Amino acid sequence: MIIKNVIDDRDFIISITRQAAEDNGNHRNSKNYLSFEKRLPNYLVFNVVFFNDKVAAFGGIYHDPSWPDNLVRVADRMFTFPEFRLKGNVFPSLKETEEYHSNNINTQSKGGFCSQVLFPHQTKLARDMGKIPFLSIQDLTRRRGVKKWLNTRIDPKLGYKLLPKLYFTCGGNIHNGKRCWQNILASEDINLPSIELEMYKDLK
Repeated sequence: MIIKNVIDDRDFIISITRQAAEDNGNHRNSKNYLSFEKRLPNYLVFNVVFFNDKVAAFGGIYHDPSWPDNLVRVADRMFTFPEFRLKGNVFPSLKETEEYHSNNINTQSKGGFCSQVLFPHQTKLARDMGKIPFLSIQDLTRRRGVKKWLNTRIDPKLGYKLLPKLYFTCGGNIHNGKRCWQNILASEDINLPSIELEMYKDLK
């Protein structure tokens, strides 16, 4: 398994994100991988995970220009191709890799390429840059699942916690679109506009 930063290979990034949009079919997030060239200038890093010489997963470290300078989203637009997705408790071949048993991957918890590879890798990169990393998940109805994922898949040594509010992550002018007010995993509070959970029902 190899993790590469391909931020300078624009054509390759466009190619794999288009493939992700096609593979995702009618999934609600498929559109996230279309017209990706518009999003590219805001990435500090764009990692691709290669497994047996195939692209297994990708995701970036992203900074919206409207955010504080020290704030970045890790595992942004994270995508794992279907053949490499979690089956049971862990992608079977991942357990056999040297990286899985290294200090970079928490062998006490179980998970796939996001929780056990890309997320911790980019967390370290972001902190080494002097940034505060966070991960966001839209939709309040997914909050219980986010808690479970945090408690069972994410290495507690990374220091992440589920913040108590919803935060506006879209950048630009603040509006009441539900998709922009998201659940946040971070090691500390972040300086983004926020609302209490009970206000979510009033959003559109």
